[in-house]
Amino acid sequence: MQGRSTLTAGTWSQLPVVAAVQAGSAEQEEVTFADLCTTPLFSSASVGYVRLQITLDANHDGTPEATAYGPVFAFAHRSFAVGQSTFSMPLLRDSLYTGTATASGSTLTLSHAEGLQTLLQGGAFFAEITSGSLTGHRLEVVESSSTDSSLSVDLAAERSTLRSGLSGSFSIALRPHHSLGTLLPAAAFTPGSTASSSDRVLFLVNGSYEVHWLKMGVPAVWQLSGDASLSSSASRIIGSTEGMLLHPRTAPVTQTYVGEVRMHAAQEQLQAGTTLLGSPWPVALSPTQRSMSSGFTAHELPASADRIRLWAGDSQPGSTSYVQYALSPAGWQTEAAPVTPAGSSPLFQPLRAAFLVRIAAGSWSQPLPFQP
Repeated sequence: MQGRSTLTAGTWSQLPVVAAVQAGSAEQEEVTFADLCTTPLFSSASVGYVRLQITLDANHDGTPEATAYGPVFAFAHRSFAVGQSTFSMPLLRDSLYTGTATASGSTLTLSHAEGLQTLLQGGAFFAEITSGSLTGHRLEVVESSSTDSSLSVDLAAERSTLRSGLSGSFSIALRPHHSLGTLLPAAAFTPGSTASSSDRVLFLVNGSYEVHWLKMGVPAVWQLSGDASLSSSASRIIGSTEGMLLHPRTAPVTQTYVGEVRMHAAQEQLQAGTTLLGSPWPVALSPTQRSMSSGFTAHELPASADRIRLWAGDSQPGSTSYVQYALSPAGWQTEAAPVTPAGSSPLFQPLRAAFLVRIAAGSWSQPLPFQP
């Protein structure tokens, strides 16, 4: 097992851990590497990255004839202070299918996906293209009309990043979405009898906040504010790069997250106006690393330019103001005097989100910001 404390610098190193092996089902073995985040490499890290290295030494001479690597996974410790702070989840859930797909209209024909239709029932899934000219596009799956051999996708869905031009053959990864209940378990937060007394989560949807609060009960449940049905909102889908404001009112919350790291470019469809957006990768990134120039509006006047607003409560718990940046003809820079360049500054921190203010709608292609 190999580890790294950062993906944008350094190299992989061997972790001093021993695998536990036990018999699994279907004459297989289960190999477990436990407590990876406690190894010395990660002693002070809030985010760590690991991968499995597999070597073949067929003649036992100590020199491997072949080496392969598994996917990169990451763990992340997030502490939510009392007050409002931003949150997003770039770590991916385990895939149900990885392989080739051939597109025809809004249908993806798959190979070797027996049993897939059963796995899709009762969940919410997306397919992400991982090869070819459409790499990084995410497509919402229509579970009810998908089969063992094909996926039906909805290009008009808000979370789909490709509106037209779906054609050809490419590789995909089919994954379940995160949901409010799985990402933010109710048991970790403080409920209340009213929306004004409980912990809450705020999503920015079409310019207005969609508020979910933790209603007291046995068990406590997330509930959409204003929902007359009083039903649980735990199944509310959280998109791959969707940002939110998390508001513990009386006690801080600490959570640890684990998931796979995206190892390819990412695509977005951006609307005009303000969007609360996370990063596709669990690493600190600058506007330059996220390719925030071509397709963005630059102007001498900040009000006429695309802007980034960072929530000050992320660095100063309890604050409800912004730290603001604008895209000038010279590049990204602070709005407040003295104006200083910000294009190379790591404005986007792991598992956080930022308010992106766009003058015009458009597409956004972000290259992979590190070497796999």
